[in-house]
Amino acid sequence: MRSARHADEQDRRVYLFGGGGLVLGLLLYAVMAGPIARLAPASWQWPEKVATRVLAKRTPWDAGQHLMASSSRESWTAIVAADQLIRDNRETIDGCREQAAKARKAVRCTVEVKADDKP
Repeated sequence: MRSARHADEQDRRVYLFGGGGLVLGLLLYAVMAGPIARLAPASWQWPEKVATRVLAKRTPWDAGQHLMASSSRESWTAIVAADQLIRDNRETIDGCREQAAKARKAVRCTVEVKADDKP
């Protein structure tokens, strides 16, 4: 009877220590994952991969867009508008850059701005 009780007590300790070890391991991972990812070489891109996975995005580029848009909607809207302006005037801007490089100073350029599709 005494050995059966002793075996039950040992089993309870194994489960207790196993559960405690699991909880401690999870806590240690939660605390140390960030610093370890930042210590890795930049070429491994661990923080970027973690952000991509956490945000459930396909690429780091998509995750970055999500972060920028959610951080500051106003700034994100300005980035999108500037990108559209540059795309719409690519040839003009490239020509102006060439002129500025030849003149070695700033030059004036005329760009076209499309009207918003929204009323």
